[in-house]
Amino acid sequence: MISWSDEVGAADWIVERLHPFGRDVGSLVPSGFAACCRVLHPVQPGIAAPGAAPRWRELAAAAGVELRATTRFEALRSGAGGLATAPLTGTIAPATLARLLELLTGATTTPEACWLGFWDGFAGVGAPAGPRVAISERPLALARGPIGSAFAAAGPPLHQSPTLWWPDDRAWCVATEVDFHSTYVGGSAELCRRLIDAAELEALPVALNAHVTD
Repeated sequence: MISWSDEVGAADWIVERLHPFGRDVGSLVPSGFAACCRVLHPVQPGIAAPGAAPRWRELAAAAGVELRATTRFEALRSGAGGLATAPLTGTIAPATLARLLELLTGATTTPEACWLGFWDGFAGVGAPAGPRVAISERPLALARGPIGSAFAAAGPPLHQSPTLWWPDDRAWCVATEVDFHSTYVGGSAELCRRLIDAAELEALPVALNAHVTD
């Protein structure tokens, strides 16, 4: 169950540090973190291979494309054939979210106290009327709870992870743009290294001023 909160001022530090909407990674993740990385949402199994799906790196190799921090999934479609379909947009698959939570929990002193914002356009999450975090083009209903609350709506039937979330100590910030096949994480250099090195994830370092559209 999601515990909704009217304390939208808790996000003021983020609103103040975000770049103008649509400019770059800094439009998603607030400035001030030592590092940032892009976590690629897993490719979904295709009709030709319902039990398995290749990774972005494998599709990039098949398509003859260099996988970079700014690469769009659309650039890899020629390497997919019937083996894969597009990753989820605007939400993190439960298995990926579970591994991400493990790494994020160890990178904050306040895992029991986190803020979770859901884009107001996700009506299914059931956010009540009230104040919203005033992010340009993406007003957020805000919830409060332990880090595990990120799973509150991630399972069926909603399959929706938070759009923007962070712990009380502001050690990191996770952003999943509603139209993207990726999630962006700002945090310490150590956290980003752990995310990039995690075998269960597929993540790339990315600069805050990098222009991204996926």
